[in-house]
Amino acid sequence: MSGISSSQDLKTVTAVKTAVFKLHNPTQRKRAMLDDALMRNHLAYTKALDAVMPLVKTLVETELQSRVIDKELTARERSTHARLRKWERAAILQKRIRSAIGGMLICGASRAARSLPGSIIGQIESYLELHETHATVGLPTVQPLRRDEVPYEQALHALVSSHTVEQEQTARIELMRVSRAGQLRPLLYSGSRAHDGFLLLRRENDNRYFIYLNLVPETSRFCRLTKVEQRTPSCRRIENLINMRTGEVVSFTSGTGCLFPIEFGRDYHESEFLRYGSPLSAQLRKRSDRYEVQISFEFKAKKIEPKTILGSDRGIYNLASVAVIDQDGGVIERKNIDGVNLRIVQRAIERKKQQLQKRGKSFTGAARRHAANEAVHVTANTIVGLATKNHSQVVIENLSSLASTSHKRQRYHFNRILNRAQYQKLRKVLSYKLPSRGCPRLARCIQAILHKRVPRAETSQQKTD
Repeated sequence: MSGISSSQDLKTVTAVKTAVFKLHNPTQRKRAMLDDALMRNHLAYTKALDAVMPLVKTLVETELQSRVIDKELTARERSTHARLRKWERAAILQKRIRSAIGGMLICGASRAARSLPGSIIGQIESYLELHETHATVGLPTVQPLRRDEVPYEQALHALVSSHTVEQEQTARIELMRVSRAGQLRPLLYSGSRAHDGFLLLRRENDNRYFIYLNLVPETSRFCRLTKVEQRTPSCRRIENLINMRTGEVVSFTSGTGCLFPIEFGRDYHESEFLRYGSPLSAQLRKRSDRYEVQISFEFKAKKIEPKTILGSDRGIYNLASVAVIDQDGGVIERKNIDGVNLRIVQRAIERKKQQLQKRGKSFTGAARRHAANEAVHVTANTIVGLATKNHSQVVIENLSSLASTSHKRQRYHFNRILNRAQYQKLRKVLSYKLPSRGCPRLARCIQAILHKRVPRAETSQQKTD
């Protein structure tokens, strides 16, 4: 996930990327605090959403009427009026939400304006925008904590007895909706601060990383520190840890929060996020019996003015063949990114899949996706490194027609290899990796230019197994 913005005055590019960290082996008491925070946040969200539902119909009708009236205005005036109405709606909804959750025992992170209230307001705004173009779109809902067996059986029966594609699709969506019960909503931390947010911390002597999470209100039973917590600096007493956002050394004792060691891939996360990024916001999630924190990092880099063009042509044996071209059309540098290893792994997985299917067993394809994802990131990192080195504008050839499975081609394996290499994901990965290094945004390639100036990747006719 990523977001991009730029500043012309400062000549900097800002990008936002998200990384997932696992809370390392929390104790029973820490688990109780985490579950309590997630449960109270979920119940507060449910109550607040129920409180604002009576207002939604009125707000939608008012907005649609205002848009009809504004059609005679200029585009700039319509935009100004739309922003004013959006602010007014947000103020009305926020007042109702705060009134609904005012007496609930929830942590400061849930009460923050951009956390629980902001999530509900965002859902309603999305519903309002979709309602104009999709009249059948449903109202925002919250997932129940327990699955009601009656709607589940009804949805399952509707799926089995469906006769048309439309009926089957509707029944399938309904079945998925009623079967996802029991999952707690994530707890959003909208700021990197101690009193109602989170802190990403590092211990300097051994370079270990921790995260502090605000979890419970001041009136909670968990605020009273146990004797062990009073003695242990790594639990409720934070001592001499470096704040990753400000770089300052912090020390404090918290009754409403707790400190957790985190697990992550040190080579990847430390080089891609922790070393250069600044933590902005976080989401606490519970998946099965483990707890994860998704942290959004902000990256600022000096804006690079493009002086060359880096063109990439994609193939089978070579995942990508890239060339850096100067303004006169001369090739400065060429590089082939090998795809043979990925092809070998995919063929081995394909053989395993066929063997399992012959025995009537299912095949998830997780190993295949992992191999393809790894190849995509290796390719993206290579392209970004060359673009940074040569101050390049990156363009990628569009091979969607070749990768499509909607029609048959003479080389059936050609389609499958292209799809598995996830070249659409390569485009998405480059869209946030390039701005994080200050490079221009990814541009659509003009195929005629590529065919003349970029060496094409090797094909099956040029190289045999």
